[in-house]
Amino acid sequence: MPRLSRERTIRAPPERVWTLLTDPAQRARWLQSMKEEPTHEPLQVGARVVSRRTAPGSRSRYESTVTRLDAPRLLEMDVRRNGEPAAKGGYELHPAQGGTRVVAFAEYELKGLQKVMGPVVAAGLERELEADLQGLARAAEAPA
Repeated sequence: MPRLSRERTIRAPPERVWTLLTDPAQRARWLQSMKEEPTHEPLQVGARVVSRRTAPGSRSRYESTVTRLDAPRLLEMDVRRNGEPAAKGGYELHPAQGGTRVVAFAEYELKGLQKVMGPVVAAGLERELEADLQGLARAAEAPA
């Protein structure tokens, strides 16, 4: 399963970044790649999040299930696309000078003819990881 990751140092403490990652109302402020259906409970192991990609023309339905949660260090989710296993993704947080180093990652599996699109899929996922990190940084670094 290919693994992609992007990282960024965000000028905010890990606790602030963690809240943005796990509070559904806060996620809606910064998440660029997906539009999540509203929920009011903070993410916990076993929680499910239903979403749609924001990419033009995407019709897929995604269901992400939190599989690992280690506050304030790791959020990991299994992702199903249209009911089929598709990926694993999440965020690792590390204290850093002046803030928090955040690593966004995605592991994905392509099947059948999708494999031909591997480079295109990887490039799209890399752009989405980067956009999500930028949105997370903007939200975390904004004045409270």
